[in-house]
Amino acid sequence: MLHHCKWRTLGHAALAAAVGACLLATPATAQQLLPQRDDPFSALVGKRGDIRQREAGGVVERYVVATDNRVFLFQSDGRNGRLKFLCGDADPRIDCRIDAENPAEEIYQVTGVRASRGDVVYRNREGAEMLRLASYGSATVFWPGDDRGHAAARSYSEDPPIALPPVLAETAYARVQRATALVSALTGAPIVFEIAAPAPAPDDDATVLADAIARAAKAIAAVAEDPIGARVIASKINHVRLARGSDAGVTLDNGVVTVSYAPGRDLEGRLSSSAIAAFLRIALIHLVFAQLAVSRLKSAVIRGNDRGDETEFGDSSCGGFGFDRAGFGAVVEGIARARGRRTCAERRSGVYRQGLRRRHLGLD
Repeated sequence: MLHHCKWRTLGHAALAAAVGACLLATPATAQQLLPQRDDPFSALVGKRGDIRQREAGGVVERYVVATDNRVFLFQSDGRNGRLKFLCGDADPRIDCRIDAENPAEEIYQVTGVRASRGDVVYRNREGAEMLRLASYGSATVFWPGDDRGHAAARSYSEDPPIALPPVLAETAYARVQRATALVSALTGAPIVFEIAAPAPAPDDDATVLADAIARAAKAIAAVAEDPIGARVIASKINHVRLARGSDAGVTLDNGVVTVSYAPGRDLEGRLSSSAIAAFLRIALIHLVFAQLAVSRLKSAVIRGNDRGDETEFGDSSCGGFGFDRAGFGAVVEGIARARGRRTCAERRSGVYRQGLRRRHLGLD
């Protein structure tokens, strides 16, 4: 079974068209397209010069979370921005464990929209809120993996523009080995990361490839945080292949996750970890239900009557991936319970199954 997806952000084509129009427009026309009063930052800065500096994309702001001193960087051109959550001491995120020599923190592409009270809310391409800037200057950040918002304060420092750090292919090869070790440990099964041919030479540029490896490892780790997700991954995935292509994408076929990357396209050349994780959750659930349907056809016991047929699941639906648990298995559990009206204990009961067969044959 082939699962294929070329992820795109909703409205991405329209956004690209708007950007192209702005690039072709004269300065006067561009000012009409993006008037100052419509800029999300117009309520956050007091000087016209500050707004022009932001629109040039040259401002990188450093923020510190008030409760634990975690640090993140934010860069914006007025509407679109980039977020980078820096690694701290003993940071458990896979971004901070996959490469000890070169920074591997994920860079999030966000878009700002106006909210109530003049605030500006920045969301990633999957629609999750990541940063809220209040009109009076305060900030609330939603750290990856944490649903709660945390207050953050501006810290003045000079940081370079937020972009993928240039690395050579030797770094990519090191990350492949590290990703294999980390993901295999998280899932409890060997999952091998590999770079598809033609493989780059050790001294070739591999900026996008190295980041794509980190994003794929982080995505699988995110799904594996749920015990059910970890068990499904361990049984359905055995290889993660990084393949060079003309566009970023991801597929799942016969236990192989193929993550496509496009060199030279910076952040547009690889999928975000959240996009890959969303694809894997959907694809793996489809595989689980496909297996469930096959096992149901093989082991179901059907009782027909005039009031409607009732289908009882076989023993396979009681084991497998633990449908009675929360998290990844919650969706599976709901459908299984809706279709099968007996508990797993009843399904495993030989007396119950024998009695059901006898009633079906009209012997009782």
